[in-house]
Amino acid sequence: MIKKIKYCNKEVILKSYTTKQERDLLIFAGNLDELKLLLKDNIITNSNLTDNEYIALIYMLRSISIGEDFDIKIKCSNCGKIFDVTENVSDMVTDSKLTEEYNNVISDNPQDFVNYDLDELEIQDYEKVISYINNNKAKLNFLRDHKCPYCNCNNKFNLNDFKLCVSSLSEEDISIFYETINKLVFYGHYDIRGIFEMYPYERILYIGLLTKEVEKVNKAKSQPR
Repeated sequence: MIKKIKYCNKEVILKSYTTKQERDLLIFAGNLDELKLLLKDNIITNSNLTDNEYIALIYMLRSISIGEDFDIKIKCSNCGKIFDVTENVSDMVTDSKLTEEYNNVISDNPQDFVNYDLDELEIQDYEKVISYINNNKAKLNFLRDHKCPYCNCNNKFNLNDFKLCVSSLSEEDISIFYETINKLVFYGHYDIRGIFEMYPYERILYIGLLTKEVEKVNKAKSQPR
C-alpha cells in the first residue's frame, strides 16, 4: 500500500513495509537515525524532516502496514491504575491553513506565527490570536486525552516517544511472530519466502482465515460419526 502526504510545503510517500522488515523491526534496538536507514525505502521524501515529524510519519507508516488502531496501556496520573486505550495513528499530521508566510512552520510557540510581540496585546486580543493560530497551524498530533475508567480523571498522553513508536510497528512479540509464520507454513502450506514478502496486514488476514479453517476441521473431526 502507498500513501502520499502533503503538509507545510513538504511531500512524503509512505510505502508499506513487508513481513521480513517487520521481523527486523521486532529485533531493532538502535536509535532514530538507524531506524531512518532501515525505513529509507518506506518513507520517501526530498524534504528536510525534524525528528518529531519523522516519528509522526512512522506511526502513519504503521497505519498502512498493519492497521490504524494502536492499542496502548496507560497509567492514570490520579489513581495509578492501568487501563487500555486504542489510538488511531492514521492522521498524525494536520496541514496548515495559515498564510503562506507561516504555513510551513511547525511550532508550539505562538510567537513563531506572528511578526509582532504577542505580549503587547490586550488580554482579549491575545486570546483571539492564540485561538486562531492553534486552530489553523500545522500540527503533529501526538497529544491525546483519555478519561480513566476507574476514577474519571482526565489524562494527557503523549505519543511522541521513540520506544513507543518502534513498538507500534508490530502487534506481536518475536516468539508469536514466528508461531504465526510456522502456522502458515505447516497448516497453510505457504512458501516462507512468499510469507516474508507479504505486507503485515496481509499476513494477519491470512492467519485469521487459516485459524478459522483449522478450527472448523478440528470441530468436524470431534463430532461423533
